Amino acid sequence: MNNGQPLSGVRVLAALNSAELFGHERGNIEVFKALRKQGAEVRVGVTAEYDGGAVRKELEMLGFATFPIPFGTHWSKRFFLKNPFYVLSNLRHLFLSNRAVTTEILRFCPTHVHLGNAYTYSWIFRAVHRIDVPLIVRLGDAAPVTSNMQMLIWRHFIKVADKVVANSMYVWKTVAEASDVLRVRAPQIIHNLAPSGMQETTHPHYDPQFRHVIYVGQMSHEKGVFEFIRSAALLATSHPDLRFHLVGGSIYTTETELALVALVNERGIADRVTFHGWMNNAREFLSQAAVHVAPSVWEEPFANVVLEAKREGTPSVVFPSGGLPEMIRHQVDGYICEDKSDQSLAHGIAWVLDREPVEMNELRALVAADYQERFGEERFCKAWADVYQITGV
Repeated sequence: MNNGQPLSGVRVLAALNSAELFGHERGNIEVFKALRKQGAEVRVGVTAEYDGGAVRKELEMLGFATFPIPFGTHWSKRFFLKNPFYVLSNLRHLFLSNRAVTTEILRFCPTHVHLGNAYTYSWIFRAVHRIDVPLIVRLGDAAPVTSNMQMLIWRHFIKVADKVVANSMYVWKTVAEASDVLRVRAPQIIHNLAPSGMQETTHPHYDPQFRHVIYVGQMSHEKGVFEFIRSAALLATSHPDLRFHLVGGSIYTTETELALVALVNERGIADRVTFHGWMNNAREFLSQAAVHVAPSVWEEPFANVVLEAKREGTPSVVFPSGGLPEMIRHQVDGYICEDKSDQSLAHGIAWVLDREPVEMNELRALVAADYQERFGEERFCKAWADVYQITGV
């Protein structure tokens, strides 16, 4: 084991195509941290756009070496027909991206390549196949079944991978339905580890005379933010001591946020709801809340924020969407709603809150214990070490 370092000598070349720190990026960064902790060296290609954005900044704050990859735009027949210029532009970026990765391969001499989606692979596949090392794929999303071109790339990506790992059983089942290769394999599932970024956490300044219910995530219809506001209105009369908080938002969700504010005013709960906007680290918001909600109305593959709440001992109320139920033991350490409605969400929030202080403390202890048992760092590190040892060179 080389002095307790099971991955000593392993050199992982990875790539992340986004400049923003969303779930996909945070999930893979936790993998990189787990690999490094066990002796591996990890080097990560990041987008050349925006100088790598928040992803490069986070990686370098964590001490990872990065290098730029000039990714192009999406591969889409419809997009190319509408904008023929992008065909030549993408071919140029394809050449430049492969050259950048080839240069790094010659410098770094990786023993493994780690990728999280077919889009990234499509830009660097020639460089990846220049070397005979295992390709490890971590899937956090369903297959892109709405695009024939992207499905062609995705199926090839899965076919050439030496190891495919999904972050939830829901993701594995959905991708297996779209892949003859995965359909005959035993599921390989490694649930995420709750991200612990380098950004300084923000103190929530909750009013201690109230109890607080929190949503953290994107401000979109798919995430169930409107159901959350409507459930708040339902609870306002029966639970006058509740205050509701939404953390998230961006320049791209201004219209949705304005519609949410209008709904809050329409329901007469403007004094009960606070919009905090985007923040890099909402850990204290979660730890000091009484309840966290994840009411995704779309089939959420997984949600890091549920694990973040669980790590803090804060129970979550979730919709029966995608991989969300895999993180909750219903009416033991959280609540899985019967359906995706504001009435069910209000009922779940009330289930958590309608208990005595001693019972609430016991519930929070169960939540934190379940996180350590089923989703903790020791489990996560061992599972990823096993993947890389099995596919070693």
